Amino acid sequence: MMTKNEHKPPTVSLDELDREAIAALTAAANQLSQALALLTKQLEEKYSERWMTPELAARELGVTAKVLDYWRESPEFEHGIHYRSIAKPGAVIQRWQYNVPQCRQALAKPPEKRKAF
Repeated sequence: MMTKNEHKPPTVSLDELDREAIAALTAAANQLSQALALLTKQLEEKYSERWMTPELAARELGVTAKVLDYWRESPEFEHGIHYRSIAKPGAVIQRWQYNVPQCRQALAKPPEKRKAF
């Protein structure tokens, strides 16, 4: 039994708790989505300058696109670091991009420290 000075705690329905939980989760999901969009934009801006078409990369490196093809097939250049394919999976024709700063770094090694060229 309750005395006069004791108070009964307020009751909250399950529906009300569910609504509050859903609202909190929705707000958190929206914040996460905004943070992810910002991070994606920052990464695209950061890396878009590094990855170039063969023509632009060749011009930047002072060689021809044929030389880039040759380098791509050498053990010195690694897929995902120096070059990448941007063709759709299963495509017959490959489309390449080159990471010019990484290519420069590989080319700056003395010939005796290179894997092969």
